[in-house]
Order: sequence, then C-alpha cells, then structure tokens
Amino acid sequence: MLKTPTGSWESKSDAELLADFIVTRKQRRAMPVIGNPEPDVLWRLDITPPSGSRSRSASA
Repeated sequence: MLKTPTGSWESKSDAELLADFIVTRKQRRAMPVIGNPEPDVLWRLDITPPSGSRSRSASA
C-alpha cells in the first residue's frame, strides 16, 4: 500500500478506512464495558478488583 507523508492511505476508500471504527449494535453489545483491566488500573480508579486478583495495599 502507498502511504503518503501526510499519513493518508491513497489506495483505500473512505469506507475502508472507517470500517475498523464502525461496529453494529450486536457487536457493541458483545463488547465488555471496561474489558479486563489490570489490578493497578482498578487501584488508580479506586475500584475494588474481583476476589483472587492481586491488589496494592493502601500504604503503597
């Protein structure tokens, strides 16, 4: 594929470029809301991780 210095893909149509960003309602419903975040991310957001996950202590 030809990539120009400006970063646009000349050999692809607009629809092809946007295809990865467009999801159907069914696909969106199948996606987890927050995925599977690392325990450190949950700690920074002050969310208790599921039991069995490692977590930081309050003094960290």
